[in-house]
Amino acid sequence: MPLKSHTVYEVFTPTSQARLNFVARADVDKRLEDSLMTPGKQVVVYGESGSGKSTLLQRTLDKIYGTYLTTACSRAMTFDDLLLDAFDQLDVFYTDTKFQNRATTVSTSMEAQYMVAKAAVAASSTNSSTETSRRALPPQITAQRLGRFMGDKGLCWVIEDFHKIAASEKIHLSQTLKIFSDLARTYAQLRIVTIGATDTAREVVEYDNEMRNRVAEIHVPLMSPYELSQIVSNGGLLLNVKFERIREKITSFSSGLASVTHHLALNACIAAGVTHTQAIRKNLLDSEMNKAMAVYIAESSDTLKRRFDTALRRERERSYHNTELLVKAIASGPFDGLTHAGILGQIRQTYAEYPSGNVTLYLRKLQEEDRGALIRRSTNGRYRFIDPVLHSYARVLFKVGRDNDNEAEWFSKFADLINEHFGAVGQEPGGDRSVAP
Repeated sequence: MPLKSHTVYEVFTPTSQARLNFVARADVDKRLEDSLMTPGKQVVVYGESGSGKSTLLQRTLDKIYGTYLTTACSRAMTFDDLLLDAFDQLDVFYTDTKFQNRATTVSTSMEAQYMVAKAAVAASSTNSSTETSRRALPPQITAQRLGRFMGDKGLCWVIEDFHKIAASEKIHLSQTLKIFSDLARTYAQLRIVTIGATDTAREVVEYDNEMRNRVAEIHVPLMSPYELSQIVSNGGLLLNVKFERIREKITSFSSGLASVTHHLALNACIAAGVTHTQAIRKNLLDSEMNKAMAVYIAESSDTLKRRFDTALRRERERSYHNTELLVKAIASGPFDGLTHAGILGQIRQTYAEYPSGNVTLYLRKLQEEDRGALIRRSTNGRYRFIDPVLHSYARVLFKVGRDNDNEAEWFSKFADLINEHFGAVGQEPGGDRSVAP
């Protein structure tokens, strides 16, 4: 029986949700499904970018709801913008006959109220100036009224990238979670699901103590090496391709991020000329892995180099080049990062009097945009680079992490790729510094 044919872009999906090539994570799947089935329970899904949050959530929502609203946050968005975006999406549920046939609670009254609100929104948009002003939120649109409109249609509201909006707007959203939780007495399926980066999406609970027992906080951890290898192996079966020679290299470099695994596997297939399921099974070799890495680095080089330059710039001369020392220390550790104590220990091997407070201060700075947001703090308390290619770049830059003879050949090849796309980085920057600022 011939294999069902798939394109490589359907199998490996680094920038979109995995549909064909999905690896189940039983514990997290069960917690999320139970929370979504509990009336009144609001849900916060958080974890590192690329850990598989969106794929996990989409599959569970598709199973329970089928249809739901999705709002993607940006740094410029206000809470009013969120309400208006959700209200705009409701239009199809109140005007399209396909959705009007869905079971509703008080549909005739609610549809009349919706049309009044819709007219108010249209009038508000018409009266606003064309270029500089935002759309005004009319008094007919409140969080409570939006909840009733959504509840009448049995909908869930997914708010993506919650961590991007300002703290003042998060307070309003926390209040809205409480409103939606209260409305669940009438509308059992009504809920909000927020999804965001590690340790930020959960901030919504901190603004209202009453919400602590009404919100399920679902942490999506980084994938284990076994789970990442399953992505590669499953993709190999779907495409009739053997990854045995390079699977471990892909998963070890991916540093727990499913998106990186998908990206490298996709690049390797394309390098081998695999664009769809193969009639005759094909082996992928080290040459394909080298090409995959070259493409990955080339696609990221401008952005990542800019981050590095921003992180290591010196605004004025100090006794220590603090950011450089921290970046070098983190680079000397594993891909999944080092603790505060581990970083301090690495630095003190050279600078015995280096202050612990400097580590605290500059770890915070290195997570901020004006320092390139080069690193992040994982939920396990470790500090790691935002992308594994940055970790590898730092190893080449600072000549660390080459003690293992088994890695020497791979490191040499990777260094050549780094030098090709970032420029020569063989000379270690910085000089001797011995006194704390």
